[in-house]
Amino acid sequence: MERINLSGRDIPILIQYKKIRHTYLRIKPDQSLFVTTSLLTKESTIIDFIKIHEQQILKTLDTINHTKKPLAGSTIDFFGATYPIVYNPLIKKNYLFSNGIFYYLNEQKKINSLKKFYANEVVEKSKQLLEKWKMIIGNSINLDQVSFKSQWMKSQFGSCQSKTKIINLNSVLACFDEQYLEAILLHELVHLKIQNHGKKFYDLLLFYIPNYRLIRHELGVKFKSIGG
Repeated sequence: MERINLSGRDIPILIQYKKIRHTYLRIKPDQSLFVTTSLLTKESTIIDFIKIHEQQILKTLDTINHTKKPLAGSTIDFFGATYPIVYNPLIKKNYLFSNGIFYYLNEQKKINSLKKFYANEVVEKSKQLLEKWKMIIGNSINLDQVSFKSQWMKSQFGSCQSKTKIINLNSVLACFDEQYLEAILLHELVHLKIQNHGKKFYDLLLFYIPNYRLIRHELGVKFKSIGG
């Protein structure tokens, strides 16, 4: 066995058999698993041992060599692509995104300008995605009069006010590939029908996005890498 799959993640593994009684697991700096175990241990037993500690392993892997990327260094991330960020005192607004370049007017307001840009783009992208999903789930969930807001949030990716149909989305979602915004958007749209996070909620959400849990896990890891 050279690799093992944990929650959709393909992880290298090295097993060393020794004249010992117990099984030990170590996570190496290169994010591979190193297992030492008895000469008599079966591979299925090793797999079971790793699965028992799966969540702790994944948590540890996510923190190895973890460094935060500046929100706005010499480049910015925008829906899965990277673009240069340039100071331009001649633009008439606080920011301008044109021809693949993000321009900002004021150095002190650079981060705030970028966050405002992200918020506006998350709202616009969400409107586009809503039209797509109206064609798919419009018969089971009433999506009429849904509106969007966006702001930079530190602890959640979205929220839904089911009575007013206002969905608030974290503007950080503009930093990542569109699939992550779409998954969070669907999560909140399902809340228009089911307000809690019970079995019926996840049955419906996973019907529309079967790999939602994997996407949400990946998003959490990406979010931790963003500074600002």
